[in-house]
Amino acid sequence: KLLDIVQVITNGATPLRHDLTKGNIKFITPEFMSEFFINKVNKFILLKHHETDLKRTQLKKGDILYCIKGRIGSVVPVLKDLNDFNINQDVAKIRLKDGFNPIYVATFLNTKYGTIQSERYQTGQINPFLGLNNLQKISISILSQPFQQSIADLVNTSYTLRQSADELYKEAEEILLEELGLKNYQPQNKKCFVKMLSDTQEAGRIDAEYFQPKYEDVIDKIKKYKGGYALLENFIENYSTGYPYKSEKYQNFGVPVIRIANIEKNKLELENNPAFISEEYSNISK
Repeated sequence: KLLDIVQVITNGATPLRHDLTKGNIKFITPEFMSEFFINKVNKFILLKHHETDLKRTQLKKGDILYCIKGRIGSVVPVLKDLNDFNINQDVAKIRLKDGFNPIYVATFLNTKYGTIQSERYQTGQINPFLGLNNLQKISISILSQPFQQSIADLVNTSYTLRQSADELYKEAEEILLEELGLKNYQPQNKKCFVKMLSDTQEAGRIDAEYFQPKYEDVIDKIKKYKGGYALLENFIENYSTGYPYKSEKYQNFGVPVIRIANIEKNKLELENNPAFISEEYSNISK
């Protein structure tokens, strides 16, 4: 059991009345975690909390992060020291005893054999929660060290490739923005601006945000591009929205359904909040 190989297991906390938009320590909550990876974190805490009341949940290479509420069962191995990160109360930090490979253990916990046990031990129907004592009841197959290392090598390779992909995408984005003349462009929100009644009638909108000059500024730059421009509708042959399945139709197996929670910038995160429907409903077209 996990209990037998754990040296430290604890969860974090949220500083009382703290503004999570301010600080220099990234604050990991379940929403920023997927299987094996921490996504971009945009919550923060102050350094003073990181070094005092949350010192016990400072992270280092070899730790394992485990969602105990929200995305229960999402597990991330810490592959490098994360000196400027900490966790909230819905994330557990696991530090193993010497001789056990944390990447292998994290991988096992992410498999169906780990997640089915987390489903068994979690409590609460409306807001499911996996307490630390119950988390330690999860049984783990301890395979040979060479096999564990081979799993760890694959995960490390995956991490390296993902980093490379992110860097290449960023490079491509910068090339595109430079070509469009939008590199380092900073849109400005104006508190006061004037629009004619005819503008609102033509647009069919009367909300001030729609008419912010920053939008027209970007559109104007695109229209002035030397290679010309076209509206999105010119690239589309056909489109449709999905079928509005009722929540009671979702189940734990069957045909996977892509929902808003699965869509992130530049990618589909199909492991996040998975939902399934039965085969009979999958043929419904719209």
